[in-house]
Amino acid sequence: MKVLILVRVLWPGGVQRAAFKEAYELMKRGHDVDLVFIRETQREVKYSSSINYTVLYPPTVKKRLLGKIFWKLTSIYAKGRGDDATIDLDLIFLYEMRRKKNYDVVIYYDQWTALFSWVRKLKEKVWEIRGKKGGGEKKVVFVHETPLSNPNPPLLPKLIDRLGLWKANCIITNAEANREALERYGYKNVFTLYLGSDPVDSPNFSSREDIALSVTMWDAGRHPERLVEISRRLRRGKVVIAGDWADRTLLEKYRNMRNEHLEVTGPLQEEELRELYRRSKAFIRFGYNERGPGMGSLEALSYGIPLIVNRGIGITEVIKDKENGFIVEENDFDGISKILDELFVNEEMWNKIYENNRKLAESLSWNKHGERLDEIIRKIANE
Repeated sequence: MKVLILVRVLWPGGVQRAAFKEAYELMKRGHDVDLVFIRETQREVKYSSSINYTVLYPPTVKKRLLGKIFWKLTSIYAKGRGDDATIDLDLIFLYEMRRKKNYDVVIYYDQWTALFSWVRKLKEKVWEIRGKKGGGEKKVVFVHETPLSNPNPPLLPKLIDRLGLWKANCIITNAEANREALERYGYKNVFTLYLGSDPVDSPNFSSREDIALSVTMWDAGRHPERLVEISRRLRRGKVVIAGDWADRTLLEKYRNMRNEHLEVTGPLQEEELRELYRRSKAFIRFGYNERGPGMGSLEALSYGIPLIVNRGIGITEVIKDKENGFIVEENDFDGISKILDELFVNEEMWNKIYENNRKLAESLSWNKHGERLDEIIRKIANE
């Protein structure tokens, strides 16, 4: 089948890594896949060289008047994410207006990219009236997060979800909490599909360092200050805050907070990040109103690393407390630092968690993810 995966922006984030993985898995199963990003950023990105992808607009389009307007609107919707996170509604609309190629299935990689899918439906109606061939595309929306999982979702995000998910043939989401929320609001054909985690050959306890790693695309809403507080209470080892920052001024602020138990790396190449995973004895991930498991947590599982995560974050759907790591209160800085001090020296406890995480990673492999995704899109294509 001809499949389009449409993503808003190309930058070094977990969603983008997932898009490349899914494109590869579908190609492996014989599909003709186009991976398209609406806009590029100035951040260096190096993903799989085996995947051909298209970026429609360069970073400079942010300077257009509409770009500045949409940035203001985005900053209200998603505070502290930096101008690279701008939701370019006009560019998404133009793409749907100009797109000539017809696909069997289009996978919109969030509700925003699906906002103007009605344009395609309208064009199909016109073709039908004129007796032309074409149309019949199946619409799939991948929901990584939805405001509907919150008790009282704000009106605007609810409206965006309603418009983006309109007439979707199916909805794929990465957490049971999201699926349940969407179904409560009356959405049908909703499937939970956890992102993948392939086991990686990695060093044993004695070959690793006393490092508690935390990786994400950082912004103020990720509360990196809590990791700083944990580092100040450590008796040994260090916390490493790794990855790019949506707001680079915050990166410099936190670099200036470095101490003997804290390191802030900034942007990393993929090989540098993999090396950090291989060296680390623990992985910390705190999430706030996040129902998805997070690519960083899944990647840490693939290296067998014990996780330390807060209650309510999506990864707690798939891990068990004290079997795969520790589920904690994110403000319990003393308690978390004590757990890290123990993990850094207790080889027996660490090895037990390591083995559990390797088995869990095998059950969440990208190959199994690809099989299920293939099954879903073939099913809706034939409906």
